[in-house]
Amino acid sequence: MTESERSQLAKMARQYYMEDLPLREIAERFNVSVATVSRSLSRARREGIVEISIRDAHPGFGSLESQIEATFGIRECSVIQSHPVISDIYLDMADVIGNVLCRVLESGAILGVSWGETLRAIGSDLRVSGLKGVSVIPVIGAMGTIETGIFPNSIAKSFADKLGGVSYLVNAPMILDSLQVRDSVTKDRNLSTVMKMWEKVDVAILSVSGLGPESSVARFGVFSAEELALLRSLGVVCLTNFSMLDVRGNLVSNDFSDRIINLNVERLKSMRNVIIVACGAEKTQATHAALLSGFVDILVVDEKTAISLVQLAGAKN
Repeated sequence: MTESERSQLAKMARQYYMEDLPLREIAERFNVSVATVSRSLSRARREGIVEISIRDAHPGFGSLESQIEATFGIRECSVIQSHPVISDIYLDMADVIGNVLCRVLESGAILGVSWGETLRAIGSDLRVSGLKGVSVIPVIGAMGTIETGIFPNSIAKSFADKLGGVSYLVNAPMILDSLQVRDSVTKDRNLSTVMKMWEKVDVAILSVSGLGPESSVARFGVFSAEELALLRSLGVVCLTNFSMLDVRGNLVSNDFSDRIINLNVERLKSMRNVIIVACGAEKTQATHAALLSGFVDILVVDEKTAISLVQLAGAKN
């Protein structure tokens, strides 16, 4: 590392840790992306430029986990420490998900995965051993015109590679132009074969998304700003596997939902192991809605979001 590179890392770290500047502002100052700033902060820690000392460290999140389990009636909650750099949270989440999958998956099982940045990161960092013959299949149609790694087929392959299994493709768009087109596409032999596999999925792992401008669905153009505004006006606060939920966790039927190809909520409710992963306070309301829906069995969430969930649940009681 050159002195110039070291100096830049130190300056970014100083602005983030000592001056409390947000990642986006630091990125603007250095004319780089937010992701570049995040990676630079991680590198500063690895290189010893930043040393973090914690006093009176939290002894554990057992009480918080139990509170969430009791409040929402789910079987299991794992809370991850909220690190300053999101990539560090993702690393810890991948470790927890690896442990969960080893417990709930059996050799030869079928794992269903959805889409999103959180699942992409978990799939990239996943470490699992001892499983054989696991099939991984997207539980939603394809999306996007440019490969970013956050879409279902890519995530399925990433998980399958780490599990030593095989991945399947869903070669149909997530949302069709009309209900008639959707009905026609679902009768296609290739897609109907995949949808029959959905009925045999043993474990599903999903993320959640809100509908704000910071959400993945907005930033990656899955829905336009006008479409998101329409969905919000209909009461939608959560997209999970593109099932659309209101604040009470109820499905919101609309023109979009009737044209989407996905593993639906009723099927999710019949499964024993549906895992939701969520990271970021902006996902609190969406995660809360998903938990109220009745199909979540296991939640993996960072500490700040977990605390916000408890506070939101308390405010609504």
